[in-house]
Amino acid sequence: AGIEYARVMGFRPLRMDLLLPPAPSGPVPVVVWIHGGAFLFGSRLHGAVTEPACRALIERGVAVALVEYRFSGEALFPACLHDVKASVRWLRQFGEHVGVNGEAIGVWGESAGGHLAAFIALNGNDERLDGTVGVTGCSSDVVAGVAWYPDTDFLALGPGSDRTGSPDPTSPEALLIGGPTRDRREDAAFASPVTHVHPGAAPILLVHGLEDGLLPPEQSALMHEALQTVGATSEVEWIEGADHAFFGVDPDPIADRSADFLVRHL
Repeated sequence: AGIEYARVMGFRPLRMDLLLPPAPSGPVPVVVWIHGGAFLFGSRLHGAVTEPACRALIERGVAVALVEYRFSGEALFPACLHDVKASVRWLRQFGEHVGVNGEAIGVWGESAGGHLAAFIALNGNDERLDGTVGVTGCSSDVVAGVAWYPDTDFLALGPGSDRTGSPDPTSPEALLIGGPTRDRREDAAFASPVTHVHPGAAPILLVHGLEDGLLPPEQSALMHEALQTVGATSEVEWIEGADHAFFGVDPDPIADRSADFLVRHL
């Protein structure tokens, strides 16, 4: 509990909790779990769907690293992405000392955490997105990723379908980039995973409730289409009757299928 994986001067220490399966026979694969909360709040310690995800992975012999990251009230994008990428590098560098395989790392996030998970699973090489937080000198690439109901294209979240962004200065996306997405189109595009899609992305599973009233299913559809277009491996699962955070349905079977996807690739 409470592993300090990075310390950014002027900010709070960044911590992760590591859950290991019982009695492992050797280093095990590990999945970085990224909580949601509109980039504004949330906790690595608990969440509406944290327990089902952790249970599904532990039952399959996979460790879980529950990580925290800086919120938009602390620092603008890409600080949150820099933080989570630093947690991946920490696990790659020091994983053998805590019982995990530093070359078998996956990522799984929900909502805002799904946005970050999708970003990480792209395995991009843009130095602006990698940052210099925490451990440096090794890769932040992952083997596979799962993104539950993520926002993937900030400009497509505005009114209408013209991708001009939103004038709302209080939206989570506006607070993350420092202003309304309609006024800061370049920043909004830079903070959107769809902008950075390329053929070298890790396999990604996108899961979205069809009744999501907070982040429309179109967000996962846009990401899936972009990945398919460049020849990357992408799967998408639509959940009937599910609102945001899968409210209205049982999340356990969804977690099982998502964990199976990760295990296949890990």
